[in-house]
Amino acid sequence: GRGGGGLLLLLLAPCLVALLAVGLRFDRAVAQLGRSLGLGEPSEKWFGMHPQETTLYTGRSEYQSIVVVKWRGDITLYIDGFSQFSSREEFRYHEALVHPIMAAAITSLPPAPPHAAATPLRVLLLGAGDGLAARELLRYGDHVRSIDLVDLDPHMTSLFEKGNPRAIFELVELTQASMTDERVTIHHMDAGQYVLDYGKRISRMKQGETEDEVP
Repeated sequence: GRGGGGLLLLLLAPCLVALLAVGLRFDRAVAQLGRSLGLGEPSEKWFGMHPQETTLYTGRSEYQSIVVVKWRGDITLYIDGFSQFSSREEFRYHEALVHPIMAAAITSLPPAPPHAAATPLRVLLLGAGDGLAARELLRYGDHVRSIDLVDLDPHMTSLFEKGNPRAIFELVELTQASMTDERVTIHHMDAGQYVLDYGKRISRMKQGETEDEVP
């Protein structure tokens, strides 16, 4: 009935804390429970929960703090104390994000003439600075002509760029080096501004003010 879920949570919470406290200090157990319930303020308490956890990277950019940790093969990236992705689970999001749209886009293309290659797609990614969505897009091979990836923070994208001094091997491997694929162009700017600028360039093209190809 009404309020039954809250009552059940109140009854179960002490039990969950007790179970967590078996392997963790009590204060960390409480923090872990809060994380599971989506409670609490952004804080580094969300990681560093296990003595065998390895910190792969910690730093702060102009825009955010970034921490990457590894535990039992799972790599988790935290932004401002909150999980951005877990390598064990990120496919659930990125596959669902990319593949339905790509399937619809490919099937809507006009049929190619006999013995001619299909028209490749140009893809715009707003955000996606971890390169995981780009990885899924690149699986489409010749169906993808180019990917414009717009992310505000160059510090973030550098962690995934093969050959970058700040790059983390595990992250490059996870993304299959998508960020340095020749079809991917990274734009470090506000995504909204990018869209506005792009719209203005198309408008100028239609008015014949420039003959340059809109990229």
